This record gives sequence, C-alpha cells and structure tokens, in this order.
Amino acid sequence: MATRKFSIGDSVRFLNETGGGVVSGIISNELVLVSVEDDFEFEYDTDQLVLVNPKNKNGAPEVVINKPKATPFNHVITGKEGLFLAVTKEEDVENPLHHTYMVNNSNFIVLYSFNIIHRKDIIGINSGVIIPLSKHLIHVAHQKEIDEWNGVLVDAVFYQKGFYKPLEPVSKRIDLGLSSFTRLKNYKKINLMDKEAFIFNVYLKEEVKKEEVKKVVTPQKPFRIGEKTNLQKERKEVNEFTGVTSMEVDLHIEELVEDIRGMSNGEIIQIQLKHFQKKLDEAIAKKMRSIVFIHGVGKGVLKNEIIFILKGMPELTYSDASMAKYGGGATEVFLF
Repeated sequence: MATRKFSIGDSVRFLNETGGGVVSGIISNELVLVSVEDDFEFEYDTDQLVLVNPKNKNGAPEVVINKPKATPFNHVITGKEGLFLAVTKEEDVENPLHHTYMVNNSNFIVLYSFNIIHRKDIIGINSGVIIPLSKHLIHVAHQKEIDEWNGVLVDAVFYQKGFYKPLEPVSKRIDLGLSSFTRLKNYKKINLMDKEAFIFNVYLKEEVKKEEVKKVVTPQKPFRIGEKTNLQKERKEVNEFTGVTSMEVDLHIEELVEDIRGMSNGEIIQIQLKHFQKKLDEAIAKKMRSIVFIHGVGKGVLKNEIIFILKGMPELTYSDASMAKYGGGATEVFLF
C-alpha cells in the first residue's frame, strides 16, 4: 500500500508552474486539493508538488478526508446538514462584487458542477470536488453580471469511502429574483463565513420527525361569570399593545410617489419593495396578527418578488387575500 505523501495543512510549491499553496484535502494517495490565494482550490497530482513546510511535525495523527481539520481554507461548520450555495457581497457600492461559495456541511465527498442559466442557454462555470465539512469559492461576479442571469444550475453527486448509505444525485435549479442580492434582509450569518451570506439550499438532509406526544387534558376550573378567559386576556393584551391586529398596505406606485415620469420599471419596483419591507418590519415590531399587501394583478412581477422574499422567512406564512375584496390582487401575510 502506497504511503501518503502530503497531509492537510502542508505548505507546497508547484513543480511545473510559479507559486504554491496549502493542502486542503486528500482525495487519494496520488491526488490532493491545494488552496491558493483568495481561497481557490485546485486538484493536483502529488508528483506535481514539492513539500515546503510540513504541517505535521510532531507525529500527531494525520487528518483523513472523512474528518478534515479546520484550516484557513477549510472551516468546520455547524447547523443543518446539507449542501448549500452561499453568496457574499464584498463591497457596498452601486455595482458590488459578489463571491459565490459551495458549502458542504455533510460527511460526504461532493462532486459538483456550477452552471449559469442565461435565457435558454446553460453556461458551465466551475466543477470539482469538495471534501466534507468545508467551503469552496467557485465564482466571482459583479451585480450587473448577476442581473443578467435567469438563475443557476447546480449538479452534485455524493460519495463516501467504504460502506455508506448512498444519496440520490441532485440537480437543483435556483431562480434568482429581480435585484434580490440588493436586499440586506436576505443575508444571514453562518459559522463558516466571515461575513453574512445569501444562502440557497442545494441539498438539505431531512430531519427525523418526532413522534407525536398525546396531550394530557387537565381539568379546567369552573368558569365564573365576569371572569375573563385566557383567549380574552390574550386579545386584550394585543389590543393594548397595538390598538389593531391587522393592517392594509397599498403598493401601487401612485400611492407611494407623486410623479413617476422618467422612472424605469426597475426603479419603480425597487420603491415598491422598499415600502413593502418597511411596512412588514413595522407590523412585526407592533406584534400584529397579519398584514395585507395590495399589489394588483398585472403581469405578477411585484407579487412574485414579494413571494420570493417571504419564502426566505420561514417563520411567516402567507396566502392570497380575500378574492371577494381584492380580486386576486393582494397577498396576506400572517405574522403570529
């Protein structure tokens, strides 16, 4: 059996080209992953590398691929198990630069491909291998470039050495909403990333459902005339706090600005979405039960953008508002 030439964390120099990096993953005795500047990872044959500074000087146990050690290029993360796409906004400017990472929070080695959907075309951008519990920078693009995409397509195959329960390969299309990367609410903090990121699920391990526990009905004490029930007390507390339990917001642009002459469709919808987010935050802060957003019917662009935002807020539920009252042109969001 051939001995392993390199360990994770070893500093190496390239034999046939300028530069070097740090070994971030062991694929086999003959093939390793090397992280270079800006967290890019590339596969290299071990014969193409020269050891410069070994990480393991004291004879400590070597880290194998199923349990990689955390390095500046390979962070162990916690949270939900699965495969994710994470996008960070590197600059707060008009045309910000976005870094796209593949995040593998699982015990599987993942073979992936990352593709851009542009109109009816599929454009291959990146492919490779991600070791368990690690991230991998796969693409860098400006906001104006992303605005031209119709979405992205990620294909993934999951693999482990030895005996394991296989997972079905994943082919996940992710549709991108209009200027969705400009909304700060979409950026979340995860342990892997140094900054907040826009997270998309590629594969998410299903959580085992807990068995339902039968509720024990306790005898209620007799109700006395004039005594308020718990429900009445709860409603009283809500009314005292806010005065109302629901509100209605009209998002028609004529209700938001006095003059729309010279404004593009993109500028109009951004004003509407900004007002939507403001009123949604206000309703949540006031602990309202629900809020109705009147967006009209039209081509459905504004409604689709609203639904896209709400899908990223699993703590809220929503549905079409009363057809009799709004005729399909409104969405009701339930907050509590």
